[in-house]
Amino acid sequence: MTPRLERLRDAILRTRPAVCAERALLVTEYFRRPSREPMIVRKAEALAHVLRRKRMRVYPDELLVGCFTSHRVGGSLYPELHGVAMMEDLFRFEKRKVNPLAISPADRRRLLAEVVPFWLPRALPGRVKGLAFLADQWNPTEYLINETGGIAHFVPDYARLLALGTDGIRREASGDSPFARAVRIVCDGLDDFAAGYGCVRVPKQPARTLHDALQSILFAQIALNLESLDNGISPGRLDQILLPCYDGDRGRAFELLGCFALKLCEIVPVFSQRTTRFHGGLMSGQAVAIGGTDAEGRDATNELTYLFLDVMDAMRTRQPNYHARIHAGSPDRYRARIAEVLAAGSVSPAVYNDEVIVPMLRSRDYAMVGCVEPVVPGRSFLSTDAALVNLPLCLDRALGRASACRSVEEVIGLFGEELQEVIDRLVEDLHAVERANARLHPTPLTSALLGGCIERDLDATAGGATYNGSGLQGVGVVDVGDSLAAIETVVFREGRATMSEAIAACRADFRGREGLRSRLLRAPKYGNDDPLPDGFAARAMRMFAESLKGRVNTRGGPYVAGFYSMTSHQGFGEIVGALPSGRKRGEPFSSGLSPGHGADRRGPTAALRSVAGLPLSCAANGVNFNLQIDPWAARDGRLRALIEGALDAGAMQEQVNVLDPKVLLEARDQPGRYPGLLVRVSGYSAYFDDLSPAMKDEVIRRTFHISQPFFANPPPACRLKQGEEVRVP
Repeated sequence: MTPRLERLRDAILRTRPAVCAERALLVTEYFRRPSREPMIVRKAEALAHVLRRKRMRVYPDELLVGCFTSHRVGGSLYPELHGVAMMEDLFRFEKRKVNPLAISPADRRRLLAEVVPFWLPRALPGRVKGLAFLADQWNPTEYLINETGGIAHFVPDYARLLALGTDGIRREASGDSPFARAVRIVCDGLDDFAAGYGCVRVPKQPARTLHDALQSILFAQIALNLESLDNGISPGRLDQILLPCYDGDRGRAFELLGCFALKLCEIVPVFSQRTTRFHGGLMSGQAVAIGGTDAEGRDATNELTYLFLDVMDAMRTRQPNYHARIHAGSPDRYRARIAEVLAAGSVSPAVYNDEVIVPMLRSRDYAMVGCVEPVVPGRSFLSTDAALVNLPLCLDRALGRASACRSVEEVIGLFGEELQEVIDRLVEDLHAVERANARLHPTPLTSALLGGCIERDLDATAGGATYNGSGLQGVGVVDVGDSLAAIETVVFREGRATMSEAIAACRADFRGREGLRSRLLRAPKYGNDDPLPDGFAARAMRMFAESLKGRVNTRGGPYVAGFYSMTSHQGFGEIVGALPSGRKRGEPFSSGLSPGHGADRRGPTAALRSVAGLPLSCAANGVNFNLQIDPWAARDGRLRALIEGALDAGAMQEQVNVLDPKVLLEARDQPGRYPGLLVRVSGYSAYFDDLSPAMKDEVIRRTFHISQPFFANPPPACRLKQGEEVRVP
């Protein structure tokens, strides 16, 4: 890193994240005024009001200016969306053990006196379906609907912004409709925000230099994060978008890209302790994609692609969430550099397979949103994180009626019935939330930067974008597959227990049934290239995807399946009883499509073959697969061989943690010793210190794949506090 970047990075790492009351106060100030304007105009005026009046500060060493909040590192509140619920922690933000956030007494008083009373009866969750819906989402069991906090989750058309500037967008929205007026209002507000920092050229006019381009994008990124919930607003394919502005000065470009990455690290979400169980690690999902192909299928790697990889290697920041696209024609130098960066411990980029994703999206131009969700950038408003669904709960309920089942097929049938009932309720609730967002919370700046909206004169929340849809995540699909495999093996093939005995053992959390639990644990598990459990996991995936077929959201797009979990595999796991897989009550589920803890006993190759053999074509909303490797095992090209072998076998996505298990244990037991230690969680990166104690242990318990030939004397297995071993295949 350059000295400038080192100083900036150190300043951000040393800064304690804080709650910013500024946006909430300004939005409340605006909406207290009576108005007869349509809601979309009011929302545009509210955003412009915030942009013109928010505090502006330039920190030492900055080449790019603009602040997401009034703090160096902070998060805004969205009282009109889910923000009132997040304020349940108002008196414990600073004291809580997980993700503590600073807040001043003055801000706390003003939030209580001015914001909470105004928005409590007006906030979105309370205007959807009444108290029953509120109570259900307060402590979610079947599903968690993220859209109650707003939609966001899209890739803006930043190429268009750089080519036209806001002047050009204003000209396109020249009509007299409320929507067109709203677009012009937010463009004016964005220009005034930039002018407050002394930037009068961009984003008003087209970008001419790389500095222009990154500054323009940064201003827009800040404004978009102030318009709607600060999650999943992703810059997209920056190595392609920025290339026309790149002049070949590598040193200058490296420093600018590093400054941009650090600015994105200045924003964190403000979540209550309840919500942190499902969205831990202070993530904000600002995804950047590199590599891939152009529209004609030609390789698109360029000098900026390699510069981004250098930035990942040197900076080790939690944002942006970097992704690298690989296709059959990706250069050897590019593939080697990705493996080299990951082997060095950067945890970025996650790797994506064009050969799987391009046919699924029917587009060569794709980027990722938030965690792992592939979309056509600049034209898609797919609400890719609309909801998370608790699949093992459906199986748990099915077991209550399964004692008389004579085959695993009958158990699967009961699971399917429970699943359909949950999806029916979820879609009904989602429709209500979608209608409320369109009516109460249109997003004119988002719409100005999405293809289709200006042409249709229609806001994105009402279906104005070219592509619409909603992504629903099936959480715990591997646990369902492992449980079905254990039932088939122990009950129906070996006859070592009856169905009633297996169910009773689960209901007792295996107390007094340790022998039966041992047999269930020894049953074949997903992650070992075994067709039995892998097949049941595939069956569960298909059933979830099939349950969504034919269902359409209120914007006219389909509901599609994804299989990533954020940290909901921990949150949902806390409320589900013991399962036939041998998992005990309250333990976390597997993360995305990763094997259960210690279940992948045959090494990384077998685990990767398992995920590559799944029906990934039914996962259009994306998947996450974690591969955790000891540093010694990643040397000498072995990591590259693993990554590329999995892609060749048909894997969609891989994210790699190359970490020393001893360091993780020290970081857990001595918080603050490794303040910059990054880990891949579930499609995104987080500082290890920011994870909950349960999530820290979840990361530690993931199988560490160690290649024994690297050691003359292999190290002993590391031990957790509870005396459990980190499994070493």
